[in-house]
Amino acid sequence: MQEALQRYEKVCDQLNKPKGFHVVQPDSSAVKLYLAKGYVFIAAGVDMLYLGVKCSELMRDIK
Repeated sequence: MQEALQRYEKVCDQLNKPKGFHVVQPDSSAVKLYLAKGYVFIAAGVDMLYLGVKCSELMRDIK
C-alpha cells in the first residue's frame, strides 16, 4: 500500500495535479498528515462511522 501511495504522489507531483485521499476513520491527525504532504482533496470520515464514534464519546462522557 505504501509503495502504491508513494507512486501516486510522485505521478501527481510530476503532472502538477492535486492529490486527494479518503481518511476513513474520523481522525484529525491523519487529516493533518495528508495536508502536510500537500494533499488538497481530503474526505475525512464516513457519516455512519463518525456518528457512531461521536455517540460513543457522548455516552462515555455522560456516564
